[in-house]
Amino acid sequence: MGWMCDARGRKQALWIAATISLVGSALQAGSAAIGMFLFARWLTGYGVVVLRGSKDEAWTIIAKLHYNPADPEELYARREFDQMCRQVENDRLYFEHESVVDLFRKPSYRKRMICGFLTFFSNESSGILVIYNYSVLIYKGLGQTGYMPLLLSGVYVTLGAMGNWVNSMLVDRVGRKALFLIGLSGMLVSLIAETALVRFYAGTVGHGGLSAAVFFIFLHLVFYGCCIDANSFVYCSEIFPTHIRPQGMAWSVGTLFLTTIPYLEAAPTAFATIGYRYYIVFIILTAINIPIIYFFFPETKGLSLEEIGEKFGDDVAIHLTNQVKDDKKEIEANMSAFETVRDP
Repeated sequence: MGWMCDARGRKQALWIAATISLVGSALQAGSAAIGMFLFARWLTGYGVVVLRGSKDEAWTIIAKLHYNPADPEELYARREFDQMCRQVENDRLYFEHESVVDLFRKPSYRKRMICGFLTFFSNESSGILVIYNYSVLIYKGLGQTGYMPLLLSGVYVTLGAMGNWVNSMLVDRVGRKALFLIGLSGMLVSLIAETALVRFYAGTVGHGGLSAAVFFIFLHLVFYGCCIDANSFVYCSEIFPTHIRPQGMAWSVGTLFLTTIPYLEAAPTAFATIGYRYYIVFIILTAINIPIIYFFFPETKGLSLEEIGEKFGDDVAIHLTNQVKDDKKEIEANMSAFETVRDP
């Protein structure tokens, strides 16, 4: 993934990944044997992303993103673009003398790699994918029969998608680190309650307790979808500077899949032998991850990508956050006056 983005460019890598994923998905849908299905699954997972372009193309995009009729000279966009260009050049001077080994040897890069690893490790260590992948069996164990387990599984996925939309609305208002802490804390409480209810009500006819157990499964998901899922990709993509972002994201997302494998592979045996106690593994891991994130992760809310680097110990070519905010306030005030004159 990291190599493809640098070798072929972000946009071209995206086209290649989309094409491969499309073919893989079609083969999965039409699989006639288990071997064909497994190959299609592998092919679908072979994907890449990111962005690479010239200065002129970059300026065109920035100008469109920050277009405002009250700012005809595009002052706000030009200052942000200037900061981006200076920082890219500053990073390039360092990167010319660096190798992949420096991702773990250089302190500021190493901290980023640890944060990327912990972000997705903490996500999967909450038990979210174990619950999702075995949700039908879990609902059956909680007294749901007939079509209800499948229906609840469908509702679960739909609710998760809606949660990601909420997450996108909250990430710039609440902050990345704050959402991680809120989400993991809520998931921890939900999973503790779920474990206790399964312990006492699974296999019984206690309708109230079984229904409560289903509720806490969905509450667990609400905290994940609204606070963690989309937020994880935002955080990991912005903590890495441009020149190592492909490698950093490849490492971070790779952690997601590598962490998922042992949890999901162990789940059938664990549920069959130790039952509800398998949830305790995720309770313990989440309880450990919360303070680690609290003390180790820097908050990146409200900072430009260039200034986030300073949080990790990098040199910043130019600081513009406060200046740009002041410019933006002035532009917004001019915009309000402009609209007042236009619509008396």
